[in-house]
Amino acid sequence: MTDRPLVSIITPNYNKAPYLEESLLSVLEQDYPHLEYILIDGGSTDGSLDIIRKYQGRIDRWLSEPDQGQSHAINKGFALARGQVVAWLNSDDLYFPGAVSRAMARFAADPELDFLYGQGVLLTATGEFLGYLPQIEPFNRHRLLSCYNYLMQPACFFKKQTLDRLGYLDTSLNYVMDWELWCRFAAAGCKFRYEPELLAADRQYEGTKTRSGGWARLLEIRELSQNFRRGPWPHGYFAYAASHMRAERRRAGSLWQKAMYAGAEGLYNALNSRNLYFQWHRPRWLHGIYYGAWGRGLSQASDRLLAPQVQVKQPLYRRAEKLTLGLRRWDKLRDSAVIKGTVSLVNGPQASVELSPTRPAAELTLQLPPQVQDSHLLQVDFSFTGLNGKSQAAAWLSSFQIS
Repeated sequence: MTDRPLVSIITPNYNKAPYLEESLLSVLEQDYPHLEYILIDGGSTDGSLDIIRKYQGRIDRWLSEPDQGQSHAINKGFALARGQVVAWLNSDDLYFPGAVSRAMARFAADPELDFLYGQGVLLTATGEFLGYLPQIEPFNRHRLLSCYNYLMQPACFFKKQTLDRLGYLDTSLNYVMDWELWCRFAAAGCKFRYEPELLAADRQYEGTKTRSGGWARLLEIRELSQNFRRGPWPHGYFAYAASHMRAERRRAGSLWQKAMYAGAEGLYNALNSRNLYFQWHRPRWLHGIYYGAWGRGLSQASDRLLAPQVQVKQPLYRRAEKLTLGLRRWDKLRDSAVIKGTVSLVNGPQASVELSPTRPAAELTLQLPPQVQDSHLLQVDFSFTGLNGKSQAAAWLSSFQIS
C-alpha cells in the first residue's frame, strides 16, 4: 500500500436525525488527511436532509433515495468508494478522535493486512457511557466462525480490494450481515489484526436491530453458524438464545412467563457450556472491564458507593469542555460524620468538597484541559477523609456528565 492511502467511510442513514449530526462530525473531524466520506440516505423524512445539506460542502458524495434496507444502502456506498481501505459507520454511532489515523498506521506497518478491528464502547441513546464491549478479543478464526461475533462493527476497517473479491454485504440478511461478512473474510484466510485501542462507540437502545430482532435475529444467527460450521446446532447459537431468553424474562409481565423464560435461559446456558469455556479462557487482561459504578455516564469504579480512595475512568469520544459531578453523602454514615474530600482530574484541575448532615449533596464542575482531551480518556480520582474505617463507603456518585 502506498503512503497515506485513501480511506472511504460510508454512513447509511434513514430517519436518524437525533444522532446523525454527532455521527457525521465524528467522521469529518478525523485528523487523517486523505479521507473520502460517502453518505447514503434512504429517503429520510425526519429532518436528516437538513443536517446533510448543512455539511454537504465537506461530504464527498451523498444521495437520498429509497433503498432496500441498510445492507443495500451500504453496498451502494461500497460501489462508490474509491479508497484502498473502507469502513462503514452507522448514523447513530461515533468514531473516537484519531481513530482513522490509528487504524491506518497498522495498515501502513503491514502491507499484507486485510482486516483491522479495535476496541469500542457502548453508549445510551443520549450519549451516556454504558461500558466497554466485553466480547472483543484478539483474533481467533474458530471462535468467529462458530461461537460469537466478538468484533464491534464500527471499529472495523478492511481493504477494498479484498471486499471486491469476496463480495459485498448479503442483502437477504437483516441482523447479522456484518458478522457474515467477517466470516467470509476469515473463511477465505484473510489476515486480521486486533488493535487494542478505542476506535468507535456504538449506541444501545430499544430501537436498534440488535435489541428488537427477537426470534428473527436468532434464526439468522443459526443459519449463519451452519454455513460456516458443520452440525445442526452450532454452539454459538446457544449463547445468543440464552441472551434472548434473559431479555424476554426481564420483559415478561407474569410470574409463570418469567419462570418459563428462566427455564429456557438455563437450558441454553447448559447447552452453551463449551462457548462459556472459551469465554472464560480469554487472555486474563481482557477481564475486569465491567467493574462499574451506577449512575449517568459512569465507567469504572470499585463500587457504586465511593470508598475513601477510588478512580473513575471515562473514554472521551467527543470534544468537551467541562465535567459536572454530583455527590451525595451516604445515608448510613453516623449522624455527626462530616466527609471531606478532594476530586482531581489526572492531568487536570482538582476541587474540594464537604458533605455533612446539613449539606448532604454537592455538585462540582471541573474544566477539561487539552491534555485530558488529547488522551481520549478522562480519569477522576476521589479521596475522602472523616471515616471510621478505610473500607467504609463515603458517598454516592450520583451524576457524571461531560459537556
